[in-house]
Amino acid sequence: MLHRSFAAFFGLSVGLTVLATPPVLAAGNVPSASDFIQQSDLIFIGTVVDQVALLDSKTGLIRTRYEFRVDHYLKGGGTEQLAITELGGQVDGLRLIVSHGVSYTRRGKYVVFAGRSEHGLRTIGGTQGRLPLIQNSGSTETVRMGPRHPLRGNSATFFLSLQELETRVREAEVRR
Repeated sequence: MLHRSFAAFFGLSVGLTVLATPPVLAAGNVPSASDFIQQSDLIFIGTVVDQVALLDSKTGLIRTRYEFRVDHYLKGGGTEQLAITELGGQVDGLRLIVSHGVSYTRRGKYVVFAGRSEHGLRTIGGTQGRLPLIQNSGSTETVRMGPRHPLRGNSATFFLSLQELETRVREAEVRR
């Protein structure tokens, strides 16, 4: 019996990993900056003001809804508040952890690349679409990005000023 339970759990885990892996990262592909931006319906700077995890009655999967206060849209537009829904979270002692899944921290400030899905807005490109903002001394803000992020370009640094990121987003939009 233990082996069947493990096999069922392992199968579910592998299945969820495959389902949750965004196409932009499939097979280790790194999209161009303009492709990455084109896949995003919205790009915004915002702060997480609330989060709630819910058990999906149809699928039995846990999804977490993150409410953002939007400071500024870099692409698209909308309201001052919006929600991003991600697979994974914890409800009543049950926890779903998704490989390459995205989570946000309450009161954390981010640049978010978002796309529409059947469950509302979600982050595009896994963790590539979630860039934490870091407050530097003075009033400047910096984003931290991974070594293979499309907007990083040939830069040797993992940090970009928010102003430089906005410029790269605009330039990539123009190249489309």
